[in-house]
Amino acid sequence: MSKKLIAGAGVVASFAIALAPLATFATGTTNPRGITDTLNVTIEKVCSFGYKQGATQVVSLGSHTDGSELSTDNISGTQADTPSNGKTAGMGYGKWDSTTLTAYDIPAGGEPTKSGETAYAVMETGTNNPNFAKTTMNIVCNNKDGYTLTATPSALTGETNGETIVAAGYGDSVTTSTWGYKFAAATGSDNTNTLTNAAQTWNANASAAQVITLTSGAGVATKATGDSFTITYGVSVATNLSADTYEGSIDYLLAEI
Repeated sequence: MSKKLIAGAGVVASFAIALAPLATFATGTTNPRGITDTLNVTIEKVCSFGYKQGATQVVSLGSHTDGSELSTDNISGTQADTPSNGKTAGMGYGKWDSTTLTAYDIPAGGEPTKSGETAYAVMETGTNNPNFAKTTMNIVCNNKDGYTLTATPSALTGETNGETIVAAGYGDSVTTSTWGYKFAAATGSDNTNTLTNAAQTWNANASAAQVITLTSGAGVATKATGDSFTITYGVSVATNLSADTYEGSIDYLLAEI
């Protein structure tokens, strides 16, 4: 065999070796290969007063609004408009020490934390005010089962005499000393997420520890702006109530259903 033929054979052999790797790949639909990526996203529950994204307050917790006097009968007359603790008070109505609302919420551990704002007023006996003070709160909740907001009031108790202005609902009569609160119907809610028992009526149970629970409808999360509603406080002071400083509170507890 000539050297020329041997060289030719060598070229053919090299060409065959170069084609060999191509035969290892699948062709057509025979033995196909593929990759599947799966994305799993868990959305954390949010059911809170207001809403933050990082450090940005997207929906505010709410706010306090001072009350207003309705007539000259409701002002404090010749009394100073500063109570004994030095706080500035409204003359016949509640003046908040801070209009910025602090959430009443349950932290990861421990007891619930309470807001620390107080509405101060100087009132005379025999006067009443259905617009003593107001609080507006915003609730954001993406739990489709809904949420409850429970309001638990206490009597306003005299610091020294032990007498009370009971949480029995506001009344126009000044024969008894009572205070009350009423919820305005929520605004901003979807029709399927309206609150029940949220009518503009005063609490009317002659008890110092009445509990009213507002329950949201199930089936949809709140809108991005949340459910917003306002609570109005009213105070009636009987003509025979002793001079003293009376203080009590109302706790709001937000919980998922």
